[in-house]
Amino acid sequence: MDGLQKISGCDRPDRVADVIFVHGLDGDARTTWHPQDHPEAFWPAWLGADVPAVGVWSLGYAVSASAWKGHTMPLVDRATNVLDLLELDGIGRRPIVFICHSLGGLLVKQMLRNAGDFGNPAWKAIATQTKAIVFLSTPHSGANLASWIQYIGGLLRTTVSVEELEAHHPRLRELNLWYRNHVADFDLTTVVYCEKRPVAGILVVNETTADPGIVGVIPIPVNEDHVSICKPASKDSQIYRRVRRLVEDIVDASRPPVTKQPVKNADVIFNDQSNQLKLLWQCTDDELFAEEEHRRGVLGKEKTRRNSVFIRFCLIAGSLVLFAVGWTYFRGAADLVSFLSGVAGIMLGLANLKAMEKPSPFEARQVAALEEINMILRERGVR
Repeated sequence: MDGLQKISGCDRPDRVADVIFVHGLDGDARTTWHPQDHPEAFWPAWLGADVPAVGVWSLGYAVSASAWKGHTMPLVDRATNVLDLLELDGIGRRPIVFICHSLGGLLVKQMLRNAGDFGNPAWKAIATQTKAIVFLSTPHSGANLASWIQYIGGLLRTTVSVEELEAHHPRLRELNLWYRNHVADFDLTTVVYCEKRPVAGILVVNETTADPGIVGVIPIPVNEDHVSICKPASKDSQIYRRVRRLVEDIVDASRPPVTKQPVKNADVIFNDQSNQLKLLWQCTDDELFAEEEHRRGVLGKEKTRRNSVFIRFCLIAGSLVLFAVGWTYFRGAADLVSFLSGVAGIMLGLANLKAMEKPSPFEARQVAALEEINMILRERGVR
């Protein structure tokens, strides 16, 4: 399916960042990111579960190697098309991390260039908000396999995307020079992984072409081929762990600074030693249990306080009624004073009872927070 697919947390207005997966040649928004016949190992969903503060998306777009299989469009045009799609879904309002496989990395670089060159403020915001790009076997200077496919292209009817992927293609060289010279302007983190196992005897993207040539950025070889490098088998895989840590670091850096001060009566955790404000869903299980115990204690104290007030008012109401009875007894008859005192005592008692039936706004907040904590713990399967 083409377009920007919502994977996790994309409809949360309070999400801190957006993570976008971008597939490569002959890929799609789903199967690129999980091992064949194992859709349950779809790692964009893992990332959404492990880092709930982000929205996770997967981009789907038509990009076939052979015209027999489908159609495609030049890289520059596709980049413009995708920028429009991202803008329509509100991307660019918060930090962005791109996870790219193969040609997907070239597409993201072209998107950043178009965003800076075309003068569209919304597109420029997308470029400005891009904080990290992870390149998984992206051929920054072209792929040898693409050159081989071009050689027999008469039979395969290759598309423009394969032509642009040809090794040492001038267009790719020029795009990589632009990225290398402008990456510092964007102030983003670049992470590069490359394959070490061939596919059908061909190393599609070797360490040389996977290297974007940026100072301090080292292509990290992994024991995968061009197809499997974007399909981690488990959460313990090196690439998944690196991506998760990268996203967590960006989330932490993107949260606004909070002045340290004691926190009272807010829907945040009280007992965090850092005194940093936290929404309940951002707390660990242990923090939630501690917060639950704390709020139950606060709620108990509030009920004790309200009960003491209730008792005092009951004593006052009872005193007024007794005064009315005593006044009537000593006077030998009821008069206006005894009548008003008795009525006042009864009304005060009834008003006090009615006030005790309805919880105070403070109590209501504690009860609502306890219900939310219970719901979060149940969703996490720890209760």
